[in-house]
Amino acid sequence: MTVRDQGEGFDPSGLDNPLDPQNLMKEHGRGIFILKNLMDEVSFDFTKTGTVIRMVLVKKDSSA
Repeated sequence: MTVRDQGEGFDPSGLDNPLDPQNLMKEHGRGIFILKNLMDEVSFDFTKTGTVIRMVLVKKDSSA
């Protein structure tokens, strides 16, 4: 899945860890954390015209 917007973007490496005790009660800051934990791959592309986030989820064989 690919999501595009015209936002300014952000630095994914600069995001706070939502599991740190000082961040547990914050009302924001979990979206990228959730994406990275649910998806097999998450990548960001920041350009002058916006941001592209690519998310890949590999279908698992349920018969295993």
